Order: sequence, then C-alpha cells, then structure tokens
Amino acid sequence: MAETGAARSGCRESGNHMAEPVRHVIVVLGMHRSGTSAITRALSVMGVDLGSHLLPPVEGQNDKGFWEDADVMALDDEVLGQLGETWDSLSASVTDRLGTQDLGPWRQRGRDLLGEKTANCEWFGMKDPRIVRLLPFWQAVFADLDLDVRYVLALRHPLSVAASLARRNGFVTGKSLFLWLHHVIPAVRETAGRCRTLLDYDRLMAAPALELRRVAGDLGLADRLDESALGEFCDEFLEDGLCHSRFGLEDLMRSPEVSDLVRAVYQILERVSRGELGLDCAEVGETFDAFAHELRLQQPALDIAAALDKENAVLRQRLHEREVALARLRDQAAAQAGQLEVAQQARDLAVMEQEQALASRQVALARAAAIETSTIWRFSAPLRQALTWLRRVGRSGDAG
Repeated sequence: MAETGAARSGCRESGNHMAEPVRHVIVVLGMHRSGTSAITRALSVMGVDLGSHLLPPVEGQNDKGFWEDADVMALDDEVLGQLGETWDSLSASVTDRLGTQDLGPWRQRGRDLLGEKTANCEWFGMKDPRIVRLLPFWQAVFADLDLDVRYVLALRHPLSVAASLARRNGFVTGKSLFLWLHHVIPAVRETAGRCRTLLDYDRLMAAPALELRRVAGDLGLADRLDESALGEFCDEFLEDGLCHSRFGLEDLMRSPEVSDLVRAVYQILERVSRGELGLDCAEVGETFDAFAHELRLQQPALDIAAALDKENAVLRQRLHEREVALARLRDQAAAQAGQLEVAQQARDLAVMEQEQALASRQVALARAAAIETSTIWRFSAPLRQALTWLRRVGRSGDAG
C-alpha cells in the first residue's frame, strides 16, 4: 500500500503552530463533467469559503449548482479567447501559447480578483475546468499573491465523461476522450511536487465520508473538518441523480472508441485512487511524462481537428444567426398578416354597413313612392293646394 495523507504530497497542517502564508487557496482541477461541482461543494465541510458570486444551478445540467465562481470563469473565457480558443478546443498547444501571448492585463485582473476574494477569508476554494488548460497562467497569479495553493485532482471514468458530454453538448466520444486527456495529463504533471490529492468521483459517491476524511487529511485540513456538515453533505446533497452513468474498467477495455493512451492513463490513476500508488511516486511521474510525450506526437492531427471544429463553430453561428433572422421575418410576416386580417375585417364591416344603408334608403324610397301614388294622396291634392295658398296669403299679409 502506498503512503497516503498530507505528508506524501508535502502539505502542511492548517494549525497556527506552523509559519505559513495567511491566505490559502484550494483549487479543484478536472475535466468537465467529472464531478468537480460536487467535489468543490464538499470543500465547504472543511471550512473552505467558496465565495458569494457563484454560477446559478442549471436544470438538467447541474441541478444542485456548479459551485463555480462566475468571475473566475469569465476571466478564463477571456484568456482562452485571447488565445483564439474555447473551452472545448482540441488543440494541444493551448498551454504552450500562454508563454507567447501578452497576458499582462489579464494577469493583473487575476491578481485583483483573487486578492479581493481571499482578503477576508483564510481558506478560499475555486474550480473551473478551464483552469487546467490555463494552469501556468494561474500559477503565476498565485505566486504574485504569495498564496499557499493546494490541489484536488478530480477523476472520473472517461466513458462517463463522454456520455455526459454527449447528452449536454452532443460531442462524439472521440472528441470527449481527447479533451479528457488534455485535462487529466496536465493536471497531474503541472502540480507535481505541490500539495495535492486525487479524488475519484465514483468512489466519492460510493463512500463519501471515508473519501472526504482522506481528502481533508491529504490537504492538511483534518482539524477543520466539520463532522456535522459532512453528515449533511453525505445524506442530503449527494444522491444517485448526480451520477447518470457508471462504467467499469472492463467497459474501457472493450470499447473500440477508447485509445490505448486513454486506457493507460485511467488505469494508473485508478490505482492511485485505490491507494496502490502514491500520486507523487516516481512511477507516476515518469509514466505521465511518457503520456504527455505520446499526446504531443498527436498534436498535428489534433490541431487540424481543432481548426475544423472552429470552422464548424463559425458555420453553426452563421446558421443560428440566419435562423434568428428567419424567425424574425416570420414574426413580422405574421404580424403583417394579422394587421391585414384586421383591415379586411374592417373593410367587410364598412361594406356591410353601406349595403344596409342602401337597403334602408331603398325601403324609404319605395315607401315614398307608394305614398305618392296612393288614392288618398291624389284626392287630397286640392286641399293641400289650398293650404299652401293660404300660407302664402298669410305671409303676404304679415309683410304688409
């Protein structure tokens, strides 16, 4: 059994008896859909502050919340954008290009952001799967602020990750597995020699209290662990619905979509999660150097795939814009059709009223004609004439 606990990763205990920086940051590193949200939420039972500006839950994706700082994610997206990349880029050169870009303004923003968030708390927790691809950038920020940084490496079965991304983003399995490699390999290599621990999501779901007590010990936070909060987290927060798929090692070996590199990376980390290997042992370090070399050999093909992904993204955006424009035209046409229908109804009403008026006029004329031709009208003509003559004489007399 490999040595476990804080000592194996060089972590210092959190007690005040040791001289250490006042501000500490726990960073959760892992691939998207690897349980990083639940793992980050678990840090709160160890007295770690997750901040107040968290992304809201999204139904069907993370119903219980992402537990991810919105400001950190926004900055990560901007830095990736400065590199011409997005979170799902297959390019293997994202990390390399961090050193060739002028990221001074973004690095200053990172210092300001973390300086503010750690100003009033001793322990601050942060996670965003994008951090792995940008780890040299963030490690420079951590050094600028003289922060004591400790890492939790989140591990999840690559086929579970692929299944989740297929449901949420429609990614094919091959793309998801390469993204998994792009996150897992750097997470292990770029944190070597630092205070860190590994947590397998399936093991967390199966034995949460046991795993979290181990993590607290590995991070030097055992004395801050709140057993009551731990019980509440295990009993109320965690539930089967947080894990929609489970795969075993045999599924990884049988699947024709899984490369030998993915199999090898997962197998060695699965041994670490079981305690058979120490995360900082020489075997793990040397093996992951070899893994990184093998992944780099595939960089030309991955860069081509990344370029095609960008072209597809542009085409999808154009299609979306045209669909929006078409919907707007349909709405305008529907509105105009509605206005035309109202005008037509008004015209029909006016025509009906005119026809009714004409009909009434015809009835009146018919009645007048009937009176004119009636017998009484003819025989009363002398009398009507006499009355007319008397009215004239009367008017003449008045005038004299």
